[in-house]
Amino acid sequence: MKKTIRKSILAVVLTAISFSATAQQVNTLYFLENAPVRQYINPAFTPICNFYLSLPVIGYTSVWAGNNSLTASDIVFNNAEGQAITFLHPDADSQQFMKSLRKTTLIDVDLQTNLLSFGFRFKDYNYIHVAINERIETGVSLPKDMFGLILDGGMKDLTGGDNIFNFTSLGVNALAYTEVGVGYTREINEHWSVGGKLKFLLGTGYVGATNKNLGVNLRADQWDVYGNGDLYMAAPLVKMPERMPSFDEFQNADSLFGIKDIDMSRDWKKLLKPAGYGGAIDLGFTYKPIEQLAITASVTDLGFITWRGGKYNYNIDGTFDGVGEIKYNDYVNSEGKFDGDILMDTISTRFKYFYENMLTSDNSSDHFTRMISAKLNVGFDANFWDNRVGVGIYSRTRFFNKQVYEEVTLGAAFRPVHWFNIAASYSFINGKWHTIGGALSLITYEGLGFFVAADYIPLSYAKVDAGGKSRNLIPYKSSGLNLAFGMNIVIGHKRDKDHDGVKDKYDLCPDTPRKVEVDKDGCPLDTDGDGVPDYKDRCNDTPAGTPVDEFGCSPDSDGDGVPDYKDECPNTPKAARGRVDEKGCELDTDGDGVPDYKDECPTIPGSKDNHGCPTVKKEVRNLLKQAMQGIQFETGKSNIKKTSHPLLNQIANVFIDNPTYKVEVQGHTDNVGKPEFNQDLSEKRAQAVRKYLIDAGVPEEQLTAHGYGDTMPIASNSTASGRAKNRRVEFIISFEEVSYEEVNDRVQPQDSTATTTTAE
Repeated sequence: MKKTIRKSILAVVLTAISFSATAQQVNTLYFLENAPVRQYINPAFTPICNFYLSLPVIGYTSVWAGNNSLTASDIVFNNAEGQAITFLHPDADSQQFMKSLRKTTLIDVDLQTNLLSFGFRFKDYNYIHVAINERIETGVSLPKDMFGLILDGGMKDLTGGDNIFNFTSLGVNALAYTEVGVGYTREINEHWSVGGKLKFLLGTGYVGATNKNLGVNLRADQWDVYGNGDLYMAAPLVKMPERMPSFDEFQNADSLFGIKDIDMSRDWKKLLKPAGYGGAIDLGFTYKPIEQLAITASVTDLGFITWRGGKYNYNIDGTFDGVGEIKYNDYVNSEGKFDGDILMDTISTRFKYFYENMLTSDNSSDHFTRMISAKLNVGFDANFWDNRVGVGIYSRTRFFNKQVYEEVTLGAAFRPVHWFNIAASYSFINGKWHTIGGALSLITYEGLGFFVAADYIPLSYAKVDAGGKSRNLIPYKSSGLNLAFGMNIVIGHKRDKDHDGVKDKYDLCPDTPRKVEVDKDGCPLDTDGDGVPDYKDRCNDTPAGTPVDEFGCSPDSDGDGVPDYKDECPNTPKAARGRVDEKGCELDTDGDGVPDYKDECPTIPGSKDNHGCPTVKKEVRNLLKQAMQGIQFETGKSNIKKTSHPLLNQIANVFIDNPTYKVEVQGHTDNVGKPEFNQDLSEKRAQAVRKYLIDAGVPEEQLTAHGYGDTMPIASNSTASGRAKNRRVEFIISFEEVSYEEVNDRVQPQDSTATTTTAE
C-alpha cells in the first residue's frame, strides 16, 4: 500500500480515538505537592500556598484522548512485504488483534477547563476552595464481541448452529456541564486531614445509550438481532420528539428537532439556559501514621444531573438477511485505494433496513437522571530527607456506564525547595510499557505558579513523510495522552511545617507538636527553665539548675511527694507518704505531738500513750464496768427494767459532758435458742438502750447501735455464769470514726472504751 494510503488510514484511526470524552484526572499530578489544583484529586490535600487564584482557561486545563485497549500499532502495521495494512486486511492476523482487546474497550477524550477558582487558608489549619469549571464527559464503550463480529463473522463456519455475539456493554455517554463547587479542608492534627466539596451542576447537553440486553445470533443465511435498552438526549434550543423518529425523519433533522426555527440573533439567550440541574460531592482524607508515610483516599464526582430532554426505551427483535461477508476489498475503489464513501454507503443502507424493520420504541419521557463519572482514588506515599524526596503508588478507579476502569500509577517526586517540584511516573494498566508520565511545578518570586503534567507520554513513534522527509510524528504504541497545565497567582506559602506560627527559616525547633505554645524561636516554652518544655513538664515550678527527670520533676528520695530541694525532712517514713506538709515534714493536725500517720484521733489532741487519742477518765471506765451487771431487760424481750434507769442516766450524763465521744451500743446474747432469734433480740436491745440515752439528752448523732447475736462471746456458753456474761450490752467509745479501743475483759489497754453486760 502506498504511503499516502497509510497516512489516510492513520488519520482515520486518530480521528476515531478522539471521537469522545469522559472526565479523567492526570495521574502524575498526584505527586506535585505545590500545585494548588492537586486538591481536585483529593479534597483533603492542602495547598502549600496561603492563597491562589486560577484565571479562566490558563488557570487549569486538562485533556485526555485515548482508549483502554488499543494502540496505533494494533490497528495499522506492516505485513511480511513491509506494506502498511490495517487489522481489517485479509492478510492481518485477526486473532492477534482480538488478544489486544479488553472485554469492553472505552474510547474517550476528556476536557476540563477552569472558568474561575480560588482558595485561601485561615486559622492555619483550614482551607477554603471555590471553583467554577467547564466539564465535558463523553465516552463510547465497545464490546469485544463487536470486533469479533466484524473480523470473524463472515468467515466462520456457520453450519454448526448458533454463533452468539454479546453487545450488552455497547454504550455512549456524552455530556457537557458547568460545575460550581465550594470545598473545605481541615488539618485535624499531625496525623489526619479531611476534606470535602459540594458541587452544583448545570447541564449543557447530553447524549447517551445503554443496553439491558443486546446481542446477535449469526447464522449462515441471517442475523437474529435482539435486545432492549434506553436512549437519551438533551440539548439547549433543541426540541425533543415525543417518539423515536423514523429513519427518513432523521434525514430532515433540522425540522425534526426544531433547529430550522432557531434564530441566534433572537434566541442566543436561550442557549445559556441549562438543559439540566444536578449536584455532586467530593470527599477525602489523608492519614499519616508516621511523618514519613501517608495514606490517602477520596471519592470525587459522585453525583448526578437531571436533564430536560428525551428518554426512549427501545426494543430490537428481528432477522437481518443478506449480510454477506465484510471484507477489506469491499471498500477499495477502482484505483485500488481505500474508499470511505463506499463503507459509509454500505453502513447507511444496512442501518436503514435494521432501523425500519427491527427497531421499536415506547415509554418516552421528557426528563431523566444520569450519574456523572465517579472516581475512587487511593494512594500510598513514602517521603524522605525532610520531604524532599518521595515515592508512592496511586490507584484511580473510574465508574462509567456500569463499567469499572482502573489505572495504577507508580511515581517519584523530587522537592528540593517549596517552589520547585518535579515528578516522574509510570501507569501500569494502560502504559503498554511504551509510555511514561512527567510533571513540573514552579512558583516564581513574583507570585506566579506554573505547572504542567502528563501521563502516557509516548516513547515509540511511527515514521511519516512530511515535506519529503521521514519524521517520527505518530505515537505508535501509546493508547492515549493525558495532559494538564495551568498558571496561578499564588501568595505566600506553607513555610511553617509544624504550624507553630514561626516560619521554618527562623524556626530553631521545626518539629514542635501541634498546638504547643512556643517562643519567638519556635521552641516550646519552658517556664521554669529546667530544660523540660511546659507541655511535658509535670512540675512546672522547678527552679532553674535543679536536677530533674524526663517529666521536669526533681528527685524525691523519700517518696513523700515533696521534691528533695524543698524537703526539710528528707527521711519521711513510708507510712507517712501523702501526709506531709509543703516542707516534707510529717503533719500533726491536732498539735498533740503525735504525727497524723500514727494518730488514731488526728483532729483531737490526745496522749502519745493512747495513740494520739484522749484518755478515758478512770471514773468513766469504772462507771461503764459497773454497768456490766447493772442494765437489766425483761426475759426474752428488749424492754429495759426500771432498776437500770439510774445507771443509764449516769451514763447519759457522761456522754453529754464528753461530746467528743463517739459511742457504738452493741447488743450480745448467749447461744441458747435459734441464732436468728438471738440476732434479732440483740439488735432490739441495743436500739432500746440507744433510744433511752437519746431521750435522756445525748445527741442522736453521737450514738449508733448494732446487734451481734451470739457471734462474739466473752465467756464459755457451757456454764450458767459464762452465758450470763455473754448476755450483755457493750458501749464502744471512740473519738473519731477511724479508730477506737475497747475497755472490757477481752482488751485492757489505756482505756478509751468500756462495756456493760446484761444478765438476762
